[in-house]
Amino acid sequence: MQELWLNSTFWRILINCFGAISILVGGWLIFKLLKSTILSRKAKNIMNKKFINIKELPDVFSAITQICLEINIEQKICLDILDVNENSILNIHNDSLPEGEKIFNLDTKQFDNGYYYIAVKTPYQSIFRKIIIRN
Repeated sequence: MQELWLNSTFWRILINCFGAISILVGGWLIFKLLKSTILSRKAKNIMNKKFINIKELPDVFSAITQICLEINIEQKICLDILDVNENSILNIHNDSLPEGEKIFNLDTKQFDNGYYYIAVKTPYQSIFRKIIIRN
């Protein structure tokens, strides 16, 4: 190998080209990895600042059931009950809410027994939960 290196200019140039290409590709990959890591952290920080959360829901809804939303910043929230075809059948709330916890009462006696969905939409996220109503 050493003899080939000393006697042939072609092989020296070829090996040096492979080395240079490897360094460039490695540097590019490290740059992309660092860039994606930094961007994902920024995206997580943004989402952590603008979230809502539905507190734990009962397995079966009956009579008057409470739906509790935890809100991290003031934002416009649309809370709907949807049928199995995802058509809105009841709008519970469609306005801005301040930061904190907000409790909504849902009277299930106005619904037939069966499966429904709770849909919560904000400018930053959407939450979709399946519920069962038995009166």
